[in-house]
Amino acid sequence: MTDHHFTYGYYVFASAVLATYDTDFRNKFSGMVDELIRDYANPSKTDPKYPYFRNFDPYEGHSWAGGYADNDSGNNQEAAGESLFGWVGQYMWSTLTGNTAFRDASIMGFTTELRAVQQYWFNYDQDNWLPGYTHKTVGQIYGSSNFFGTFFNGNPVYIYGIHWLPTAEYLTSYGFDTAKAAGLYSGFVADNGGPEPDWYHIVWPIQALSDPQAVLNKWNPALPQQNELFNTYWFVHNMATLGSRTKDIWAENGYSATVYKKGSAYRALVWNPTNAAITVTFRNSGGATGSAVVEAKKLVKVDPTKVTTDTLLIPPALAADTTQNAAGQPIELMFTDNAAWRNAINAVKVDGTTAAATDYTVAAGAITLNPVLFPTAKTYTVTVTADKYSDTSVQQVITGSTTPTGNLALNKAVTASENPKQPAAAAVDGNPGTRWESDFSDPQWIQVDLGSAQTVGRVLLDWEGAYAKAYTIETSADGTNWTTVYMTTTGDGAADDISFTPVNARYVKVNGTQRGTQYGYSLWELEVYGSGGAVTPTAPPALTADTTQNTAGQPIELTFTDNAAWRNAITAVKVDGVTAAAANYTVAAGTITLNTELFPSAKTYTITVTAEGYNDAFVQQVITGGTTPTVNLALNKAVTASENLKQPAAGAVDGDLGTRWESAFSDPQWIQVDLGSAQTVSRVLLNWEGAYAKAYTIETSADGTNWTTAYTSTAGDGDIDDISFTPVSSRYVKVNGTQRGTQYGYSLWELSVY
Repeated sequence: MTDHHFTYGYYVFASAVLATYDTDFRNKFSGMVDELIRDYANPSKTDPKYPYFRNFDPYEGHSWAGGYADNDSGNNQEAAGESLFGWVGQYMWSTLTGNTAFRDASIMGFTTELRAVQQYWFNYDQDNWLPGYTHKTVGQIYGSSNFFGTFFNGNPVYIYGIHWLPTAEYLTSYGFDTAKAAGLYSGFVADNGGPEPDWYHIVWPIQALSDPQAVLNKWNPALPQQNELFNTYWFVHNMATLGSRTKDIWAENGYSATVYKKGSAYRALVWNPTNAAITVTFRNSGGATGSAVVEAKKLVKVDPTKVTTDTLLIPPALAADTTQNAAGQPIELMFTDNAAWRNAINAVKVDGTTAAATDYTVAAGAITLNPVLFPTAKTYTVTVTADKYSDTSVQQVITGSTTPTGNLALNKAVTASENPKQPAAAAVDGNPGTRWESDFSDPQWIQVDLGSAQTVGRVLLDWEGAYAKAYTIETSADGTNWTTVYMTTTGDGAADDISFTPVNARYVKVNGTQRGTQYGYSLWELEVYGSGGAVTPTAPPALTADTTQNTAGQPIELTFTDNAAWRNAITAVKVDGVTAAAANYTVAAGTITLNTELFPSAKTYTITVTAEGYNDAFVQQVITGGTTPTVNLALNKAVTASENLKQPAAGAVDGDLGTRWESAFSDPQWIQVDLGSAQTVSRVLLNWEGAYAKAYTIETSADGTNWTTAYTSTAGDGDIDDISFTPVSSRYVKVNGTQRGTQYGYSLWELSVY
């Protein structure tokens, strides 16, 4: 039984992801994947080949990874996270293949084992361990004992971390109660005697369950295991953006949906692995809160408090042209090829102006734009629009046509401090196999003469192993009077690519004040860029629009991953091209708040933020009508229905999900609500009991006599129908059932009108 569910769970998870998009793989290997699941989590008691739930112990509520063979304390399990992940893989495979037995087993297994992990491994409720046990986790659970350790190492980072891997969204289930998740991390720090010394890619996501900003504040991409860096970055930034997991709202009718809350805003991630679009309904304790249509094989983010009828797909990211980006040159934008998106492109805009179709060409992985679209040296915003996709944009810098773009220090005169171990000229010869190395003491320096005054805005230092922990970069026009343009005391070697406010200089000096090793300072290459004034601006953080309090008359709060340098460099905020007065906006860590007077009416505004030394950042901000009703207009209003009803019509408009209207057992039948006065109506929500309408219409009327059909369906399937249509002025709304979906009548828990 040893570790079958750990090892095979990884294979099953990966197979489910691959088979979702690769039919050939699924056809060839589905039998083998089924075999793996039957081995470790078989729900069948009659399988002639494999036992019933080899690893899972129903009595204990969790799995075992090892037996009696190697100890006297009974069965044991160490890696709780890997055990949970085995259920995740099984569930994903079951939803793809339609195997309901695998599906039900994985749901039971994950939910039961999650509770066991929270209590037996983490003691979330503080009533499972003896008072003398002061740690916040158990390394290993045995049938007759607990152990603070692992099979491979006794350091706290591994004892805690073994239950925090692999990094994936299932780990957010540890964080429904952020205080308990925070206790895990603080317990680790206490046991360790300080922050994590290793396994950053595992520890940081767990800390992010309760305090993602603390992780971002100490983020250093050089520290995590490099093949897991992307995953760590993804998890931490998602927690910072989405907030924490919540049970306030849940989803029905789909395959996988998780709901997050940040402040007062809710967001849901919904996954649809099938070949057809699905409609997911969101609920809270009071009833339906919203719904979303999710296209086939897509993972989307939606607001679960709203009706999302046309979820836009995510386009690939565009990469600007940085090689032949001078005025007069064609510009080639790159992207990871996506044929569906590429074929759906319907427009390319440059600074908001739609380009003629003859001025660009689209090919696999590239969009080439004619030089006529970029007449002068400046930063342009290029936006690509595609049917059923969100717009995607990129900042394209165009340099002056005569601007040098090469390394200004290449083969120029260079001097350095005394007694070098390797010559200074080797740092500017363009040969990555030669280097300058200083004497083994502090301070040391190297200086390059560019030959003439240049506008300098960037220095690239390619360190050999002997790097500078503390150093400055200084510039001078005459070689005598120096200005410091950059300073650091936390250098970590490798490559330092440093941009600063452009300055006019002939001389550039790197002045090392503290070595990072016992050796000297050693550079493979010292490169200088930026002559001619065309210094490439730095990319700003992405802005996120306000989608929670975005009605006319409300202040708007844009959010971004905090970047103090960019925030402090902000010089202007523009709304639809008009510069806002400084009194009309405030900038704080991670937020920009804009006053209500900047958004006088309901429409979509373009907000642009300008910061010195950075490309402009922009976002589309939707402002909705400030007087739009957000309550159920039918609640407790007068209601009538067809004859011989089984349950009263008032039960459908009383706001009580325990009462209902039920019609006679024949066709047609109807129910009609009087809103009391004329209202602008655009949405009807029907919460069907089991007896639903297969075919029905929704009709509106101003006088109760003359009716207009607003919606027709002949393929109703019950549950929740959340229907939006073109707004109409109406006092009366009628649901007219023409074909029942069962042998009974028509039955509605609630008829809501908005």
